[in-house]
Amino acid sequence: MRGSDHVFEYVNQAHITALGFDATGKSVIEAQSESVEAHDILDNVFKTGATAHLHEIAVTVGDRLRYFDFTYAPSRDRLGKVNGIMVLGSEVTERVEADVKVKRAHQDLERILMQVPAAVAFLKGERLVFEIFNERYLQLTHRDASIKHKAVRDVFPELEEVFHQAVESVYKNGVPFIAQEHAATLLRNGKTSLGYFSFSIEQVMGTNGTREGLVILAYEVTEQVKLRKAVEANMHELRTLSETVPQIIWSADTTGVLNYTNPRWTAYSGSNVPGDWGDFVHPDDVERVGKIWMHALETGEPYETEFRIRRIDGVFRWFLVRASPIKDENRKIVKWYGTCTDIEEQRQTVLELQKERESREQFVSMLSHDLRNPLSAAKMSAQIISRDQHSPEKLSMLTTRIVDNLNRANKMIENLLDANKIKAGLSLDLQIEEFDLVLLIEDIAVDLGTVHGDRFLIEANPKSIKGHWSSDGLRRVIENLCVNAVKYGEARTPIRICIEKANEWVGIGVHNCGSPISLEDQKKLFDPYQRTVSAEKESVTGWGLGLTLVRGVVQAHGGTVEVESKILDGTTFKIKLPMDSRNINSLAQNSLVDRVK
Repeated sequence: MRGSDHVFEYVNQAHITALGFDATGKSVIEAQSESVEAHDILDNVFKTGATAHLHEIAVTVGDRLRYFDFTYAPSRDRLGKVNGIMVLGSEVTERVEADVKVKRAHQDLERILMQVPAAVAFLKGERLVFEIFNERYLQLTHRDASIKHKAVRDVFPELEEVFHQAVESVYKNGVPFIAQEHAATLLRNGKTSLGYFSFSIEQVMGTNGTREGLVILAYEVTEQVKLRKAVEANMHELRTLSETVPQIIWSADTTGVLNYTNPRWTAYSGSNVPGDWGDFVHPDDVERVGKIWMHALETGEPYETEFRIRRIDGVFRWFLVRASPIKDENRKIVKWYGTCTDIEEQRQTVLELQKERESREQFVSMLSHDLRNPLSAAKMSAQIISRDQHSPEKLSMLTTRIVDNLNRANKMIENLLDANKIKAGLSLDLQIEEFDLVLLIEDIAVDLGTVHGDRFLIEANPKSIKGHWSSDGLRRVIENLCVNAVKYGEARTPIRICIEKANEWVGIGVHNCGSPISLEDQKKLFDPYQRTVSAEKESVTGWGLGLTLVRGVVQAHGGTVEVESKILDGTTFKIKLPMDSRNINSLAQNSLVDRVK
């Protein structure tokens, strides 16, 4: 171009092609009247001699908008004065259009990311600065829009170094980093707080294969994690409780099939397979229990029954079994939870109480009958006396008969009162005196021999054993044991009474041959109103108080009594007494007085 009017002096073919005509000889205003901005720049270059650069200048050529980069450089004459301008231009339409497409894609991407229901951020370049992020990301991290163009290290200085290294590793190596329920301490509202996050970090590559940056997709799962941990803690607590309670705990599905049992079931039954519980129910209970269980499943009513379950050693024990249905929000049963409580001891206690009640009732009946006999005899004798005049001899006989019968009745009542004392845990009131125990037992044997024959053999070591005891009390003890030996022992066989002194103690043993006392009977032999199985079978009369009195008298002396009974050896009642029971009985009486007070 020449002159201040900027007349085209020379144009090349590329210029002609770009403009669509040959502008040679025309001023720039004539050739490009619409390029006002360019006119001003040309004027400035011509006046100042300063080179100017224009980028992405839009030029309408025909019906198409095209873009060019221009350089306007001054040309000078020999004196250095600007006399024209050299114009160098290159078309950049494709580049501009490509940039526009990239920007639009960028805008579209940003708009999409803003709408993603997760926290999203794009970190750009090697410094990993925040280029794009949505509102959810700011909410999740408690940051604001000022993080734009800031490096991630500067935005999150509180995060551990290992996190920053992981982020940088993804950018360098391209290996995604994915974390589930990752614990991280973030600065929120000026305070650090622990949160849990699930997120992924992935590398973003450009179209030319270069690293552009990273994209972060994150969710906060703090509440879910806390809820899950709370549920897990509750489940752990429940399972711990289930495994430590002294009951069998179980659950069943809606069809009644067991799907869980606690370790108590395995320890009791030896089975760790919940579903096979039916194999452990007593055969006599299976049908009844099955009907009750099916009724509960069909109606949804709570399940409760008692039945016997086989233990690992094959023994059946009674259990109270209860179950309740668990329902969902629609009141539909989804599961059953149940317990099995061992009630074997309770049932045995109930049976024993029932048996004791029956024994008491039987005892009262027998007592009434036994008391009636001596009282009736005494009454009859008294009536005979009152009706007629009698000789002194007959009157004496009738009076003696009355006294004897009343003494029999009185002895029965004394035995009953003493037995009730013993049952109540009270000590018997004994008159302690010094006497020879061997002589007492020999005298008892003589008296019993007049009724039962010469069956009582006494073995004493030494031949005389003196001490302080109650002669009446020990007479009752020895007579009772000897009479029992006659009742339950083998007929016409000797009954041995052994007496032996050892230091400050004396032992007495009463032995008879015959059928042994069962271990079950031995456990309750000294309890009130208890009679052995053999006594019941053989219809041997008795109140079931004799051995209770034996134990009470022996214990009142400070001694012990026990029984040994075997098939081949027979039965022996062994008594052990201190040589002097004065202090012991005195202490017992003082204790009784204190309790009465």
